[in-house]
Amino acid sequence: MIYSLFIKLKPKQVIALLFLLPVAYGSLGQAKLKVSGAVMNVNNSSFVSTKDVIVNNGGQLNVTKSTLEVKDSITSANNINLRYGNLEMSGGNSQVIPLGSFKNNAVNNFMVNNSSAAGVALGGPVDIYNSLTYLSTGQKLSTNDNLTIKSTAENTAWVGDMTGNFITGQATVERYISARKAWYFLSVPTNTSYTMHQLWQENAADANSDPTPGFGLQLSGSGGIPKGFDKYTASPSVKTYNSSNDSWVEVPSTNTTSMKNMNGYMVFVRGNRLATTYLSPVTETVLRTKGPLYTYDQAPIIVAPGKFQAIGNPYASSLDLRNINSTGLKDFYYIWDPKIGGEFGYGGYQTLSVNSAGDYEVTPGGGSFGAAGSVCNYIRSGWAFFMQATPSGGSLTFKESAKSNSTGQIATAGPLPSSKLRATLLSFNSDNSTYIADGLLVDYRDDYSNKADDMDAIKDINSSENFALKNGNTLLVIERRHTIVSTDTLFLNLTNLQARKYRFEFAAEQIYQPGLTGYLEDTYLHTSTPLNIDGNTSFDFNVVNVAGSYAQNRFRIVFHQSSTLPVTFTSVKAYLQSKNINVEWNVDNERNIQQYEVEKSTDGNHFAKVTVLPATANSGHSAAYNFIDKNAVEGINYYRIKSVDDNGKIFYTNIVKVIVASIKEEIIVYPNPVINGKINLQLNDEPDGNYGLRIFNKAGQQILEKKIQHSSANNRETIQLSNYIAHGIYELKVTKPDGSVVSINIIYQ
Repeated sequence: MIYSLFIKLKPKQVIALLFLLPVAYGSLGQAKLKVSGAVMNVNNSSFVSTKDVIVNNGGQLNVTKSTLEVKDSITSANNINLRYGNLEMSGGNSQVIPLGSFKNNAVNNFMVNNSSAAGVALGGPVDIYNSLTYLSTGQKLSTNDNLTIKSTAENTAWVGDMTGNFITGQATVERYISARKAWYFLSVPTNTSYTMHQLWQENAADANSDPTPGFGLQLSGSGGIPKGFDKYTASPSVKTYNSSNDSWVEVPSTNTTSMKNMNGYMVFVRGNRLATTYLSPVTETVLRTKGPLYTYDQAPIIVAPGKFQAIGNPYASSLDLRNINSTGLKDFYYIWDPKIGGEFGYGGYQTLSVNSAGDYEVTPGGGSFGAAGSVCNYIRSGWAFFMQATPSGGSLTFKESAKSNSTGQIATAGPLPSSKLRATLLSFNSDNSTYIADGLLVDYRDDYSNKADDMDAIKDINSSENFALKNGNTLLVIERRHTIVSTDTLFLNLTNLQARKYRFEFAAEQIYQPGLTGYLEDTYLHTSTPLNIDGNTSFDFNVVNVAGSYAQNRFRIVFHQSSTLPVTFTSVKAYLQSKNINVEWNVDNERNIQQYEVEKSTDGNHFAKVTVLPATANSGHSAAYNFIDKNAVEGINYYRIKSVDDNGKIFYTNIVKVIVASIKEEIIVYPNPVINGKINLQLNDEPDGNYGLRIFNKAGQQILEKKIQHSSANNRETIQLSNYIAHGIYELKVTKPDGSVVSINIIYQ
């Protein structure tokens, strides 16, 4: 027998229901909620409050997207299902959750609201799948080493702000790793005394053992099996960062190395402990640590002058970057993303930089984040990252107030664009698909300097391709530069390229100025490609086994700013007319112009010249020009105008576009029903020539006949019916130039 309770009540509203069958409810805080020999479902955002909850004799209590508040005791034999429900422990006396109270030990959200000095204690395992929070101050939770903060493919649980509250005992904190062979930069959110072998290797007896399927991983190093590794390798699979000499250091032994490390570990993961070799199938796994949770405000982390420091998120919670306290540190967060680098890559760095709205934008984007320029204000639980100090040195302090209830897994669209140029390096896979290899950002503002300074983000080197800006001897991933006012050059730097095809994608936002032009110069092929300085530009190139092809300084971007323009474009537009596209532009102050060239593109990036028109008003007057493109293609047709003066100097207009839909040969009446006796005929892609029009009533009598001469220059024809024709259904027959007849039923209202 199953009973379902659907209650729509405000939070904390009293529920006092009595079922005469085996399910019984008492009044709030006084009686018992008892489920005996039956199934009860509590859902639909209900709030059920009781003094005691008793589920016995095979009974089952399912709480889904609802809250069960318990003010005293719980009696259950694994028969309370809270995997997708909420539990609030809110007694005035000490409360103990007995062993085996919940099905699979699972609770979605666990809320502590007990006012007694002893608080709430766990008498057996409790697994939190979403959150552990305290509803007021002075609350206490004793884990008795039974608490687990779960991490799955869907979600990683978090612990809320602990200010004024207490938690004693140890907790196990999990970090889910998807089935991707890559490096991961991980933090340890427990003040643990356990070794790496006990935790990440699941205390396995030997290299091939898998004591807890689905957990742990294989670790290798030069110390081999005697040092606790699963096998010997010359290159370690787990290491830490030494900021004093900017180097990665091998973990000497997993048997003796305590996992307590505030700086994080870079670890290579190819799957769980069954992935024993490099060629083993890649599997998902869960890594876990155990110990007291890091709580309250932490001691400052000191970063030496000018140095990079590896920093681990100490909390079992995401951190809101906007609430992290730091001083003397550059406002850039370098995060290792295991999901970029393509089919042959093992991850790369993402850089989070603050924008004018106070949010953090990602460069190059993709992978674990949104597109380039998306906003992500969070460091996830279990993640480590890098920061760099200014020349005077600095520090960072983690505080409970920086915790966020966001998982940090969703990147949102960025704010309105500021003046910037974003460049992304894409690499082609063997199937001609692409992936983001790396990227950079140039941010322009009047109060920025073109010198490499503390406003710029140093490039952190990936193990695969690297794409950076070179300013003097400094490589940058984000450069903040003065607004372009004259000739300006960006020196691009490429390293670790492979012999394959690549693509640059440039996105210019709000940098357009009259007279400003930009070009991508290729010193290997000796080409100069114009950039769209008010939109996007793509450029494909190949790397071959020739030194100049993979030279670090092969590419640069050169801007030119002309303060005196030989001509001023006052308008540029393009529009569809029948099957053709008209391109029109107007100019003022035309002087010393030799010609105008209309360039066309079907992808918005690669343009080709389609016509040349000589200048007609070189005495400083205004002029209007027009070009008809009779070769419009389905999809988007892009156009831009290039002016060439007598000295060969050129200038490009903005890009305009016209969308041409797929048009099939057809004759359409609109609107239908016909209004006010006016029949409009739309002749789509119909041949030129004479058309005969006849209209018949329901009796088959012809009431109108007309001939029209159709030209593709005008694809609309109009027929006006007499006011004396009765309203009703008629048949229109159109005889085409080839003799074929099209019949259309029309309704005259």
